[in-house]
Amino acid sequence: MLPPPAARIIRTFREPVWLTEDRVRAVCGLGASAFAGAAAVLLAIGGGRDPWIGFDFASFWSASVLLLEGRPLAVYDTQAHFAVQLRHFDGVVPGWSAFFYPPVYLLVCAPLAVLPYGIALILWVVATTAALAAGVVRMAGRAAIVPVLAFPAIWVNAGFGQNGALSAALLAWGAWLIDRRPVLAGICFGSLCYKPQIALAVPVALLAARRWRVSAAACTTVIAWAAVATFAFGRDIWAAFLRQAPIAREGLEAGEAGFEKIVSIFAAARMLGLPPATAYAVHGAMAALAAAALIALTWRRPGGLAEGATICAATLFLSPFLLVYDLAIVVLPMAWFVLRLRADGKTLPWEVIGLVLLGFTPLLAWSLTRLLGVQAAPLVALLLFVLVARRLHVEARRRLA
Repeated sequence: MLPPPAARIIRTFREPVWLTEDRVRAVCGLGASAFAGAAAVLLAIGGGRDPWIGFDFASFWSASVLLLEGRPLAVYDTQAHFAVQLRHFDGVVPGWSAFFYPPVYLLVCAPLAVLPYGIALILWVVATTAALAAGVVRMAGRAAIVPVLAFPAIWVNAGFGQNGALSAALLAWGAWLIDRRPVLAGICFGSLCYKPQIALAVPVALLAARRWRVSAAACTTVIAWAAVATFAFGRDIWAAFLRQAPIAREGLEAGEAGFEKIVSIFAAARMLGLPPATAYAVHGAMAALAAAALIALTWRRPGGLAEGATICAATLFLSPFLLVYDLAIVVLPMAWFVLRLRADGKTLPWEVIGLVLLGFTPLLAWSLTRLLGVQAAPLVALLLFVLVARRLHVEARRRLA
């Protein structure tokens, strides 16, 4: 039996009645303000031309330059990409002088270089974050805007100038529409083909839940995006993309982006010193377990938002190539939790503290990785999956009771 002080401490965190919604909102407001202030300072220092601010966006913007010059095949030529960045960024190259995305993403990137780099970067970050915030507001109400803007992964994504917010927005809108407008939901899910590693859990969940209309719309959307890209850039664009693909795989296996930034089981295995083949095997085994759990959790159709939350939780296990900015998708299951807690009126033991920890997802994963010397993001992913699975299990038992 625990001594009274220890029991009191455990009870304080097991059911934290002191952690009220008003206090959480106040802390989120301070966090969002601090992040926004830091971002403004960095943009002011960068002067709109420094590729170290949003340096991944420099790759998207450079691809747009090549497209506007009428050289679509050069997008997948590392030397041509390198030359564009040297020309436009005063001889400074941010480190990624390559474009690894499928040709469908070029349809999104094409107009970016119409604007100067700094303006295009700001508009990109604001537009994609606004799309995500709008989807979350549809789920959890306007009060969710501040927590979304306080979520560290959103600002990590903004710092890289990446598309994590765009992926999260497509998942959020797809989840919200799945029970209301199945075809539109399928279009949202199908549009994730621009970044296939984010969409690995989607077909598994849709088929398990027997969402036939959504699945058909998603497949049609993928085909349509591919057809438009082929028409716009020519058939050879796919061969150029495939020639570039091995470079991306080799970069992943070697950890060129830094294994501490790759938030996957594969990266954790590589940081432990396992060779690529063994790391893939470990990742594959865990991904298979996650896929089985995803099927078990979604085959009864728990509802579109619940399915969306489960898809996001499973994605963190399924894909070997996720970076820290991709953790923006964790916003969706957190919004679903807020919605369910309000509807239910009570929480499960340790649930609130678990959600608070998830609120610091990128910072928690980064700090644990630095402290332990191994990639700790899978531990955070496991926490999310356990919280989602437990909530779905409890609510399923209540419905059957």
